[in-house]
Amino acid sequence: MSLSGVGGSERLRLLAHALSVFVSAWLIFQVQPMVGKALLPRFGGSPAIWSLCLLAFQSLLLLGYLGAYLLARRAGAWPLLGYALVLLGALASLPVVPQGQGDVPELASPVLAAALAIAGSAALPFVVLAMTTPLLSALHERQGGAAPYRLYAYSNAGSLLGLLSYPVLVEPALALPAQAGVWGLAFALLSALLLWCVGSGLRSPVGPATAKALQARPGAEPATATTMATAAGPGRWLLLSCVPSVSLLAITNHLTVDVAAVPLLWVVPLALYLLSFILTFGSERAYRRALWLPLWMAFALSAAAALLAHGSASVLHQLTSFLGLLFCGCMLCHGELSRARPPADRVATFYLWVSLGGAAGGLFVALLAPLIFDAFLELQLSVVATGLLMWWLWPRAKTFEARGSEGLWLGFGLALVVPAMLVAAYFQLAERGRGAEVIERSRSFHGMLRVTRTEDATILSHGRIRHGMEFRSSARRGQPTMYFGPSSAVGRVLGAAGEPRRVGVVGLGAGTLASYGRAGDRFDFYELDPDVVRLARRHFSYLAGSAAKLQVRVGDGRRSLSQLPPQGYDVLILDAFASDSVPTHLLSLEAFEIYLQHLQADGLLLCNVSNRHLDLQRVVAGAAAHHGLVLRVRETPSNIERGEARVRWALLSRRALALPPWLRAPDPEIAARVQWTDTYSDLLSVLRR
Repeated sequence: MSLSGVGGSERLRLLAHALSVFVSAWLIFQVQPMVGKALLPRFGGSPAIWSLCLLAFQSLLLLGYLGAYLLARRAGAWPLLGYALVLLGALASLPVVPQGQGDVPELASPVLAAALAIAGSAALPFVVLAMTTPLLSALHERQGGAAPYRLYAYSNAGSLLGLLSYPVLVEPALALPAQAGVWGLAFALLSALLLWCVGSGLRSPVGPATAKALQARPGAEPATATTMATAAGPGRWLLLSCVPSVSLLAITNHLTVDVAAVPLLWVVPLALYLLSFILTFGSERAYRRALWLPLWMAFALSAAAALLAHGSASVLHQLTSFLGLLFCGCMLCHGELSRARPPADRVATFYLWVSLGGAAGGLFVALLAPLIFDAFLELQLSVVATGLLMWWLWPRAKTFEARGSEGLWLGFGLALVVPAMLVAAYFQLAERGRGAEVIERSRSFHGMLRVTRTEDATILSHGRIRHGMEFRSSARRGQPTMYFGPSSAVGRVLGAAGEPRRVGVVGLGAGTLASYGRAGDRFDFYELDPDVVRLARRHFSYLAGSAAKLQVRVGDGRRSLSQLPPQGYDVLILDAFASDSVPTHLLSLEAFEIYLQHLQADGLLLCNVSNRHLDLQRVVAGAAAHHGLVLRVRETPSNIERGEARVRWALLSRRALALPPWLRAPDPEIAARVQWTDTYSDLLSVLRR
């Protein structure tokens, strides 16, 4: 958007519009990870909370676009007054992130509880910010501005900067309350600018002659086949915005379920999604089907290979394949969407349909897919849908380059990609290739569980990580295995002879630790997911065969412990990580304070710090230093014959003499200890190099 050749007042207006859409988009993509991070502890650290956040914010975005559409159709004092009232209400609702950890409503549906929590904290400010780009674009066109779609590119640039700056700059530097305070100050300053921009625009007259006059203006956006897409309409806009939204959430779910539900891994896929908007709407030269279509096919085949590898593919292979697939697919869909955009006088309508498509994609992944599928199949479906959408558009697009040869290339590529993805989905459902038979699969808000049976054992998996195994033979049935074998640190602690004990365990799994229970012992299990309890009782004998008195409490372990009087545990065990994802609220300084309240003076606290991607013992070491605890870390190798997996346990006590004799020797000092709190955690600080 050039400012040359315009008067001073028009130059000021153009700068105000550009600054407003940029800053509002920056604030939108700062508040999303902020609210998501605040809600994580309240829902057990479930990776699904980000999908719900995206769905909630996409719905609020749709509401904001609808408000912009209605305001843009009117002029005068009344629309301005209505906008000013909404703006004042948004200011009154600050801060956008509730202070403290608090509790969420005790509702049967965590989805509804999360939606109410998001609506109560950030709904009005978010709607005001969401209205900015479509409303100012429409008013910019009404006031004689050229190429209002450039504002969309500026908006997405602000979104990308806001998104990337959060995990790199904001999250490591500020705790949540400080983040909310700075955000609120920026929103208040922006509000004054927005009121001036919208006020001056809504006072402009509306009439059919305006659009005609603007078409004749020098520098106005030409009404070509590229910009008008006469054959395009709301249906095409809806599909081209819905499919990449499904891809975004599906690939984000795939990444976060095996690493950590933290803003860093929410940000990268969303940043690529936004970057595709910036490129395709910022310049027509950025989108060339002849480039992006073959790249998309190559990444799709690579992603199919990673899926067929059943988790044995390297982290680099998975990240490259899935993020490349997402970006190329978004470039295809958003590139076609940019070519199908209508003339400038219909910009508000266009944005409304685009936001509706994004919300529809979020609705499918976050709410409908868990009801329809018992496995994560949205990723494969999004790839197939992208390919079929490109095939459907091919004969309808007037601007396809070399349509004949491109059609042959498209058909050949889809003949490879679609079957590859369908085969990956089949093998995921059938669990073929690992000598295992799926006997039950369960999917809920907390993730996907799977019980498989091999010739020798029954296995419980969450995502790609095995969380429990029991031998099937009568001679070995009931023996502790995996991370809890007799040679592991937890096995040596619980297997030692002595007086009856009271043991608390955060995380049930298959119930393996119950096998160490003796007559007179009391074992209390705290399990977030009721499906885990059901599967442990149905398919494994550990709970039923234990000699100890058992109690299983359903709910987040930390939250449950915080609501109970001191339990006086001799041993408290923390093993509540879903897949390889880390509920950060279980490792904060405040969480360890709760654990210590439930330990006897000479009690032991054990934390499973095994993780493929994160060095969690540094976080535990930071908490130990803060609370003055003695720390020992013990790692045991895998033993296939005994069914034991490689595992690393951190053991903590208030004094060294309370440790078993085999733990008395001090460990080497752990360098670069990290301390997380309920309002501050930085995943970058513990990533394995």
